[in-house]
Amino acid sequence: MKILFSLSLMLSVLFYSSRVATSQEAVMVCFSDTESIREALRKYEEEKVFSGLSKEQVLIELWASDNSYTIFFYTPDGRWCTFPSMSGHTIEIKKGLKI
Repeated sequence: MKILFSLSLMLSVLFYSSRVATSQEAVMVCFSDTESIREALRKYEEEKVFSGLSKEQVLIELWASDNSYTIFFYTPDGRWCTFPSMSGHTIEIKKGLKI
């Protein structure tokens, strides 16, 4: 019985310290309408800098200001989402960049 308890405790510790458990605990923030996003981004004076498709065909947008940035992705169910790790403080931004 002690061996079974020790084994389950060890597996629990390994799981909850893994990337899988950590990523499941992250809070995804989603918006179902674009006006909610635009209102939030206006607060931080962010403008759309980039949009593109990932290799997995996911639409990605980068919004940034001189002080902050946010990366959004479009979900199959029609929502724009982001994670806390996909926003932060701008270090450098190239004005007028054309690709």
